[in-house]
Amino acid sequence: MQENLTGAAGLTAQRSYSDSGLTAKRSERHALYLAPMEDVTDPAFRMLCKRYGADRVYTEFVNADALVRDIASTTRKLTIHDAERPVAIQIYGREPEAMRDAALIVEQAHPDFIDINFGCPVNKIAGRQCRPYTGYRQNPPRMG
Repeated sequence: MQENLTGAAGLTAQRSYSDSGLTAKRSERHALYLAPMEDVTDPAFRMLCKRYGADRVYTEFVNADALVRDIASTTRKLTIHDAERPVAIQIYGREPEAMRDAALIVEQAHPDFIDINFGCPVNKIAGRQCRPYTGYRQNPPRMG
């Protein structure tokens, strides 16, 4: 069974019901992104989301300082598989030098996109690990 729907923001989707579940086709203009979430968007979850319609996925967000220090639990977050492409890796941190070095390390994982978080609104992150980066929104020249 197929059903054509038009939703918010002009999104037109075609739903198909089958034994494998619900699938939706979206135009490139209205792609569905899976946001980076700590302890959630691991490879298995990303593959599941791709299977059920995510157009683009993110790894868990990656702390630049931990990546530069080669912390094993952080470097594991760089694992990506061809079946989940296009895939992005988001990095965050306090120091511009660590962010630069982390971006170079992330580049070696060959993501389709590298996303730099310049100010996470989550209190746990903004209040503890990224306070200086949150300030970048008020001081854009420091980003460059």
